[in-house]
Amino acid sequence: MEVFRCAAANAGINPQDVFFAEAHATGTKVGDPIEANAIGSVFGGKHRKIGPLRLGAVKTNVGHLECAAFMAGLIKSALMLDRGTLVPNINFTTPNPAIRFDEFVRLKYIVDVNMRRLNPCCWCRICGHNWK
Repeated sequence: MEVFRCAAANAGINPQDVFFAEAHATGTKVGDPIEANAIGSVFGGKHRKIGPLRLGAVKTNVGHLECAAFMAGLIKSALMLDRGTLVPNINFTTPNPAIRFDEFVRLKYIVDVNMRRLNPCCWCRICGHNWK
């Protein structure tokens, strides 16, 4: 979580202003909850003013691309910002029970499963990208 806070501080942004986080999403029972819960804790926040934090992972759309996964996620995030459209997580059906979605729902933290056009006056064009 400290890495996320430091990244926001170094970029000069409030973590509450991040509208979308692109996760690495390893697909493991241990790794995904650690990552998702950290993202939700830092960027979800109960005082969000710009709407819910959206969480995504390009792997749900194109599979794991090994070394190219970072670039695919970065391109996805850039296109979403440019076009003002959230790309759905097409194969997301059942969340890992270790991810605290019940807590983060209260904190406005959701995963989109449908394409969604964003109202340009109601969101800030800041994405978080979680890659090692």
